Amino acid sequence: MSQRTHEAGRRHTHPLPLDNNAAEWTLRALVLGKKNDLFVGSDGAGQPLAGLASLVDTCANPEAYLADVLMRLGSHPAARLDEL
Repeated sequence: MSQRTHEAGRRHTHPLPLDNNAAEWTLRALVLGKKNDLFVGSDGAGQPLAGLASLVDTCANPEAYLADVLMRLGSHPAARLDEL
């Protein structure tokens, strides 16, 4: 590598971290969930559990989201649950 190329590379700052810790932690949760949820109680329980886990994992603040949905669940019409 020439001196000129090396100096040009130093001038640029990287806005993204140069590690993959966030990706590894996300995948770690999936792998642990796959192992822990191998036996979820019944044959039909795996699909709903996977949907709930996916929903909670993609929330920015899962506790606030679930608290809000559970509070509104009792007064919301059953035919329009998909709006929650």
